[in-house]
Amino acid sequence: MPPIRLTRLVLWLAIMAAASGNRIQAAETGPDCPSSPPGPALPPLIPLDDDRVHVEADEARLLDDTAEFSGNVILQRRDMRVRADRLRYEKSTDRARAEGGVILDNVRGDRFETGTAEVFLQDKTGFTGPGRYSLAGHGRGDAERILLEGEYKASLTGVRFTTCPPDKESWYLKIGKLKLDRKRDIAVARNGTAWFYHVPVFYWPYLDFPLSGRRKSGFLAPEVGSSNTLGTTLATPYYFNIAPQLDDTLTPRYLSKRGLQLQNEFRYLGRSYSGRLDAEYLPFDQQFNDARGAAAYRHQQRFGRRWNARADLSWVSDDQYLDDFGNSLSISSQTQLRQELSLRYEGDWLRFGGRAFRYQTIDPDIADDELPYMMLPQLYLVAASPPRPNRLNARLDSEWVDFERKDSVVGERWYLRPELRFPLRNRYAFLVPAAGAYYWGYNLDRTPESQRTPGFDTRPANGLGYGSLDAGLVFDRFFRFRQRSYIQTLEPRVFYVYVPAREQDSLPVFDTTLPDFSFDNLFRENRFVGRDRVGDANQVTVALTSRILDGERGIERLRLSVGEIYYFADRQVNLPAGTETARTSDIIGEIQGRLRGNWFLRGILQWDREQKETERWNAFVQYHPKPDRILNLGYRFQHGTERQSELSFEWPLWRRWTVTGRWNYSWRDRENLESLLGLGYRSCCWGLRVYADRRLSASGNQRTAIRVQLELRGLAQVGSLPFSPLRRGLFSEF
Repeated sequence: MPPIRLTRLVLWLAIMAAASGNRIQAAETGPDCPSSPPGPALPPLIPLDDDRVHVEADEARLLDDTAEFSGNVILQRRDMRVRADRLRYEKSTDRARAEGGVILDNVRGDRFETGTAEVFLQDKTGFTGPGRYSLAGHGRGDAERILLEGEYKASLTGVRFTTCPPDKESWYLKIGKLKLDRKRDIAVARNGTAWFYHVPVFYWPYLDFPLSGRRKSGFLAPEVGSSNTLGTTLATPYYFNIAPQLDDTLTPRYLSKRGLQLQNEFRYLGRSYSGRLDAEYLPFDQQFNDARGAAAYRHQQRFGRRWNARADLSWVSDDQYLDDFGNSLSISSQTQLRQELSLRYEGDWLRFGGRAFRYQTIDPDIADDELPYMMLPQLYLVAASPPRPNRLNARLDSEWVDFERKDSVVGERWYLRPELRFPLRNRYAFLVPAAGAYYWGYNLDRTPESQRTPGFDTRPANGLGYGSLDAGLVFDRFFRFRQRSYIQTLEPRVFYVYVPAREQDSLPVFDTTLPDFSFDNLFRENRFVGRDRVGDANQVTVALTSRILDGERGIERLRLSVGEIYYFADRQVNLPAGTETARTSDIIGEIQGRLRGNWFLRGILQWDREQKETERWNAFVQYHPKPDRILNLGYRFQHGTERQSELSFEWPLWRRWTVTGRWNYSWRDRENLESLLGLGYRSCCWGLRVYADRRLSASGNQRTAIRVQLELRGLAQVGSLPFSPLRRGLFSEF
C-alpha cells in the first residue's frame, strides 16, 4: 500500500472511531495549549436565584414596553448571560436582541460569540448570526448560524469543529449541521468532512458522539498494523454500553494472511465482585487450514468480610496459537495456561480454602509424564495463633489434595505440619527456636495397573519431626558522607536446622521440586517446594547483611547480603533419587540499592566453591530521573545455559519528541530475542507514534511487525503502545 494511502487510511479510521463510541476530550493545556476560549475574558457566571432580568450597561433608555442599553451591556437571567455593545429588551415577549461583540454563555461553560443574536430569555430559544463557539472545554469552532432550541438544545449549521487550541488547528471537521443535546449529553453531526493539515481525508453522512466523558455505544478507535506472519491487520472495535457497570466490546479483525477474526471483551463490576471475559475466534485460518480460538476468564468475588472466591481460566485451541497471535515474547513463550477455581476464608487465626487447579500445556515438546498434575480439588486449613514476640506461637498447616493425570500414578495426598515457635527479640538481637513435625500419606488405589511397579504400595505414608534455631545480632554506627548523615548496620545471622533422614524414594512426586537458590532460601526448614518430600538436614547457615540507611529520611539506600550453608551430614533425600555429599553449598550474595540521583540497582551472585567458578549472576541497573524518562540495563548469566542482556529506555529527545526502545539479546545463542524501536511526536492537538518490533518465535524464526499510531487529541486514538520501559523491565525481579 503506498504511504499516502496508508496515512489516509489511518486518518479515516481515527475519524470513524469518533462516529459513535469515542468521546471528545479537552486538549492538553500548557504554555502552548491554552484552555480558555478565544475572545475577551468574562467574570465567572454565578447563577441567580430569582427570575428577574438583571442588566448592567453604560447607558440605558427606558420606553413603555422596551428598554435599550448600550456600552458594555451585560444581561443575566438565572444561569444564562448575554454580553453585547447594544441590547434591546422587550418585556411583553421577554425577547432580547443584541448587536456588536455578542457573547452568550451559561453556567455549564458553553459559549457563543457572534455579531447579532436574538434570544427569548424565559424558554432560552433564539438564534445568532455567524460566529464562534466553545463547548465547555470539549470542543470549539465556528458556525454560520446557531439556533438555540431551549435550555439543553442547540443546532449549528455550516460548522467547523476541533479540539485544538486557537491558531494551532492541525485537524478539524467541517459539518453541514451539528445538533447539541446537553440533557442527553450527545452531539449529532450530518454531512461531515475530516481535514488534516488542510487536506480532506474522509467524508461521512452521519456521526454522533457524547459531549462529555460519559460512555456511549459506538465504534472505538481501530488498530492498524502489519507483520510478516499475520499480514496487514485492521481491527474496528464496537463498544456496547449495556449498563453503568456492564459493557461489551466486539472487534472484527481482518488479517490479510489469515482471514477474518472476531474478538470480544465482556466486563462487569458489582459492589462485591468484578470480572472479565475475553474471547477470540478465527473460523478458518488460511495458513493453519482450520478454525482457531482462545478465551480467558477472570472473576473475583467477596462474600462478606472473610470469604472470597476467584476464577482464573485460560484456553487456546492449539499449541501454536500464542506464538502466531501473541504480540510479545512474554506471551508467545508461555508453555502453560492456568485454569483455576478457588474459594478462601481469611480469619484472625484460621484460614481455610479450596481450589480446583490445572494447566493447559501448549508446548508439544513436553512429554506426557512431565505434564503438571491436576488438583481436583485441593483443600487446606491453617490455624495459627497471632504472631507475638517473646511468647510461644503455635501453628498447624494441613492439606488434602486429589491429583489426576493421564497414564500416571494418581490418587489422594493428605498432609499435616504442627509447629511451635518462641521468638525472642529486642532492639539488637533475636533468637527463634522452633520445633515441629511432618506427616503425609497417600491413597493410590486409582492408579492404573500399567503404572504399578512390583511391590507397589497403595497407602504409603511417612512422618518425622524437625527442629531449628534462628539467631542474629544487629550492630549499627553513624557516619557522615558529603555533609549527610547515614546509619550503617552489620547483621550476622546463624540458622541451624535438623531433620532426620527417612526413606522417601518410593513415594510419588506430584507437585514437588527444588526452589531457585537464593539468599532467602538459605533459611528454609525444608529445602523442597511441595509436600511430597521433606529433605533430611543437619546443617547451619551462616550469613551476613549490611545496610546503609539515610539518617535524615530513614530510607534504605544500600543492602548487601552474603550467605552459605555448611552441611554436617550427607543429604539422602533428593530429586532425582541419590545422595549429596558436598560439605558446603554455593555462596550466594545479593545487593540492592536506591542511590541518590534516582539510581536503582539489584544484583545476585552465586559462586560454586567446589568448581571455583560463577554458577549464576544477574545484574539490573535503572536510572529514573523524572516520571517521563527511564533507562534500564540488565544482564542474566546461568552457567552453561543462559547469557542474556536487556537494554530498554524511554526518553524525550526534544520538546515534543520521545524515543522508546528495547533490546533483549541472547549472547549464548547469538540471536535477537526481542527488540523494539519507536519514535513518537506529541503536540497540543495530535500525536504520532511509529515503531518496529522483532521477536523470536517458538519455531526459531524472527517475526517482524511495523505499526503506526495516530492520535487526534480529544477525538480519537489508534492503537496502544505495546511496550513501555516506564511500566516494566525484564530483569527488575529475580
